[in-house]
Amino acid sequence: SPSLGGGAVKINTLGEDGLDQINRIQFDGGAGQIEMTMSKEKTESYTGNSCWLGCSVESDLSVGVEAEADGKVFGFGFGLEGSVKATLHVEHTSQKTEESSEETSVGFSLGDDDLGDEFVVDIFFDKRYGSLVFETISGRSA
Repeated sequence: SPSLGGGAVKINTLGEDGLDQINRIQFDGGAGQIEMTMSKEKTESYTGNSCWLGCSVESDLSVGVEAEADGKVFGFGFGLEGSVKATLHVEHTSQKTEESSEETSVGFSLGDDDLGDEFVVDIFFDKRYGSLVFETISGRSA
């Protein structure tokens, strides 16, 4: 098993229902403190229509003008024809985005000053309450 220093040994095992097992820790008295911190961050993002003015609006507007003129200048005849057409296209899409995040950090310290003492502790994370749960598996205290 990998050593955590100070006489502690980390032993991974399976978790129990409703709890996520983090570690099994074995530590000896007189070997100092074991400290552990766990952090978790959860971010959620949602993008959708904001439904402002019906969420999305699209329209076309066309305007046209035609003109015709006939006349005579200095004995010469002339004729003019012309047309102008304008089209306007408008498109509006409205969306909103919501984002939320939460972060949890928990930590602990285990230790015993008495030489010869020894303990094995399982550590679980309770998702419902966001806290650590400790279960003493075995131990010996002088």
